[in-house]
Amino acid sequence: LCARSRDMAEYAPTLKNDDGMEFVEPETRMSSAVVHNGIIYTCGMICEEGGENKDVKQQTKDALDELDRVLEKCGSDKHHILQMQGWVDDMSFLSDMNSVYDEWVSKEGPPGRACVQAKLVPPCKVEFKCTAVKFK
Repeated sequence: LCARSRDMAEYAPTLKNDDGMEFVEPETRMSSAVVHNGIIYTCGMICEEGGENKDVKQQTKDALDELDRVLEKCGSDKHHILQMQGWVDDMSFLSDMNSVYDEWVSKEGPPGRACVQAKLVPPCKVEFKCTAVKFK
């Protein structure tokens, strides 16, 4: 959840600048998403709560649930994602991550996706971010 508690993020105001950019759930280091010209750019979504006790499948589900929440707040959903990026801490986790992702991803038109291995901050095993179209 972008390195902050869900309670803090859900109540943070959306800020707008003079250029029409919207900063959704802004904090000092980052925003949960930035919206500009109808395009949504999210920060990385992780399993934040109790990740050390969750396997890759549960961490993937939690991260994608958080992505759903942020997209909804921005006026979009998983059916309007243009591009998805994923990181996995260990490639041996890829099959488990993909099994959850494949159930979640839009069947109407899956987005372009890249997924790479990267050393994530423990206890995170997966992280996702996306670019989506605002339609609401």
